[in-house]
Amino acid sequence: GGMMKWNGVGMAVSDDGVHWKEIGKVIDMPAVGVDRTGAGTVWAVPDDSGNERFIMSHSEWQITAGSEREDGLQQTILFSESQDLIHWTRLKNEFHHDTRWYDGNGRWDNIWPMPRPEGGFYGYWVASPKNDVVGIGFGESLDGVAWEALEPAEIHGVPNSSEVSAVHRRQDKCYLIYAGWTGNDFSIEQRTLVGDWPSGPFSPAPKNQRLLVGNASYFVRFVETPDGVLATFHSWETDDSLLMGITDRVYMTPLKRADWDEEGTLRLKWWEGNEKAKTENVPLKSPVLGMHFDPDETLILEGVLPLANPKSTAPNGLYLHGKEESGTAFLMQENGAVDYGSMQVDGSGFEKEGSVDRDLTLKYPVHFRLVRKGLLTEFYLNDYL
Repeated sequence: GGMMKWNGVGMAVSDDGVHWKEIGKVIDMPAVGVDRTGAGTVWAVPDDSGNERFIMSHSEWQITAGSEREDGLQQTILFSESQDLIHWTRLKNEFHHDTRWYDGNGRWDNIWPMPRPEGGFYGYWVASPKNDVVGIGFGESLDGVAWEALEPAEIHGVPNSSEVSAVHRRQDKCYLIYAGWTGNDFSIEQRTLVGDWPSGPFSPAPKNQRLLVGNASYFVRFVETPDGVLATFHSWETDDSLLMGITDRVYMTPLKRADWDEEGTLRLKWWEGNEKAKTENVPLKSPVLGMHFDPDETLILEGVLPLANPKSTAPNGLYLHGKEESGTAFLMQENGAVDYGSMQVDGSGFEKEGSVDRDLTLKYPVHFRLVRKGLLTEFYLNDYL
């Protein structure tokens, strides 16, 4: 917990993807020589006997005499292996900056592996390319442990290099999920970029580029399952007095379905497995008044809403009552786009904080789903986040 307490990698287990039990830290930070550690990615590889073992990439900010940074640190990618995902053994392999193409004092963190058709893996990671190249770290490995850096995977149509959280190859396209800072206020967006080749270049998706919108959700990951491709990310309750607004209250959000339409547009949808979260019916006696729920419990509210009427100035949507005479509103446009922000209880004084347009054509009736726990809220229309 806490923004600067990166001191290991934790683990939780679930039988259904909904109810989770925390195991605790399975990778700990060395006692000396390291400032912080974390950011694990896990994948399976065959061992020498053909059985499956698991590899985790994680990173350390090591105290390094040759570092040119003011803090004297250098980030290094490490690897550990396990047979059971609980007990991990650190390997001798360390993957260091390749200074032919990357700044040796910049980020070097968090490999995301993608299987190569000919065997082995392509890898994507956070790095600082040289020569003003906007891109991310790119390389390959035959065994998932010994990695070779290649020239950066270039990214077009975004303002700066940042972080890659996941890459998925589907049919003849590679979909890269990229984190871009939208300003100096630490607002972040996870964007979908598409490339024809694993090595890039990657450019913004023609539709639904803003895959994850807001200042409190981050790092979309793909999860390959027998039931298709799912997606996971984390969200946190915000506090404007803290760096990036991140508090100790950070959550894994409900799993999503990664959905591609016939045009190849990626969207996140409600995962059917989350129906297991419904345990008790709550009677709804009024759409606004008298609605009080335990903030530590998870509320799933479902219903049907009409889309906006272009001939009317009155908004259609959902209002969540907050303190005194105001609350949060989700207002739907005629095409199914959603504006969200604060509003008075009588429907006046709407102050827009953001908007989401999934490039969809929704038809009445539109089914909505609201998931809320504490200060965290998710809103779905026809199962689309």
